Amino acid sequence: MSAATKRMLALCTMCLLATMPLLAHTINYQLDPEPTKNVFFRYLLIGFQHIIPLGFDHILFILCVFFLNTDLRKIILQATMFTIAHSLTL
Repeated sequence: MSAATKRMLALCTMCLLATMPLLAHTINYQLDPEPTKNVFFRYLLIGFQHIIPLGFDHILFILCVFFLNTDLRKIILQATMFTIAHSLTL
């Protein structure tokens, strides 16, 4: 493993550990009593908030996949699998 790769891995690990207190994965029970037409837009807003202000670990993961791979096909495959798996768990 090259020195640049080790530095990148250490940086990503530190950033990931720094974001652990952010609770991006919570269940919002306030949507239960809302009308169906409002739920879509509320979930859209919650999804946006899940990634941008709260999901820094997701962005770091994608950046690490991008920087640690040189094959574009592998990068796209790993990012797609991450997105599918994360969507299923939500």
